[in-house]
Amino acid sequence: MRKILALSRITFLQGVRSRVFYTLLFFAGLLVLSTVVLNQMTVGDPTKIIQDLGLATLSLFSLLIILFIGAQIIGKDMETRSIYLILSKPINRAQYLLGRFLGLLSLLYANMAAFSIIILFILFLYSHTVKWSLLLSVGLTAMEMAILLAFLLFFFTFMTPTIAPFLVLSVFVIGHTTTEVKAIFAQKEGFYHLFSMALYYVFPNFDILSIQTEVVHNVPIPARHFIYGIGYGLALIILILILTHLVFRRKDF
Repeated sequence: MRKILALSRITFLQGVRSRVFYTLLFFAGLLVLSTVVLNQMTVGDPTKIIQDLGLATLSLFSLLIILFIGAQIIGKDMETRSIYLILSKPINRAQYLLGRFLGLLSLLYANMAAFSIIILFILFLYSHTVKWSLLLSVGLTAMEMAILLAFLLFFFTFMTPTIAPFLVLSVFVIGHTTTEVKAIFAQKEGFYHLFSMALYYVFPNFDILSIQTEVVHNVPIPARHFIYGIGYGLALIILILILTHLVFRRKDF
């Protein structure tokens, strides 16, 4: 466990020191501040606009961390062959995968926590109350990002550093459209029906983890829905990491 935590700490520091990280942080900050400006230019409930744009920014920034920072760190291991040096030390492949995963996840969650505090603070300035239900949406978004991060590690075990981030982005897009695709082709027969069903059951269903609309519009969220979302996410992460290890241990390092 000590080796896993040591590698995760190194991974976290690598992410924090990355120039790409500060570039993303700068633009993400601009997006959050733009919620205040847009609020002055639009008609409607200001708190709903801030929540909607704030949560969308949080999700986008988290995805970009995975696609750029995560891909940069893991890709560098593969391209510079530094993975040979890491695995030559007393650390096995499972420990390497968990160390990198937990390090990137801690970087991701630290930034999500900071952005959540900023959004809650901006909301407090407008409504003078703290909307704790916003954290339910953030929690399920965090689970979605952990799934995408697990997919990033999985794709890097057999894909090039250039292709892997695009595959993660594809999973993100497909995961948010499988329900709609299934509904569209529900009455079809043959290839289109089978294709839509394959997308629905093979790819993760991120609609389960999306409660942004409900939170923004103050729709009650059953506790079982949140618990089911967390359980669904954890089960999927464990499955992906197991598959990643099975593929990774066969590679010639």
